[in-house]
This record gives sequence, C-alpha cells and structure tokens, in this order.
Amino acid sequence: MKLIEDLDQNILSLCEVDTIQNEIKDSEKVLERVVACEKSIQDALAKWKNDSKAQETQINPSQGFPGVVSTTMHVPSLQEVTQANLTEV
Repeated sequence: MKLIEDLDQNILSLCEVDTIQNEIKDSEKVLERVVACEKSIQDALAKWKNDSKAQETQINPSQGFPGVVSTTMHVPSLQEVTQANLTEV
C-alpha cells in the first residue's frame, strides 16, 4: 500500500491535477469514438453477411445464373465430321 501512495505522490508532483483530469476526459472521448467505430464495423459486416446470404439464395442453379442466357450447341460427332469431309471431296 505504501508503494501505491508513493507512486501517487510522485505522479501528482509531476503533473497538475487539472492536466490529469483533462487527459482522463480526452481518453474517454477517444474511447467513445473507438466504440462507435467498432459498432459501425460490426454493423457493416452484419449487413454484408446478410446481403451475401440473400444473393446466394436467389441463385438457383437449375434456373441458371442471373443475366446469363442459356444456350445449347451441337457438337458434331466424329462420324458427322468424316461424312462432311467426304462430301466436300
């Protein structure tokens, strides 16, 4: 306990009480800003996660992807290619 009292006295002898009080007020303001920033980040992450989940549920692979037109293409078999080449000769 004596050590704490000595430290308190040393601190008070180096700084004015008003200075310490102002620093405490300033640190409280900084802490409030940090907490507000943390909340903003958490809210933004929650919104992003919800938006991502909503987009995932909107995409149904059996219906294709939004904005993509489904097309089909005939790939000729080797027999068809061979016959086409023979008819050209």
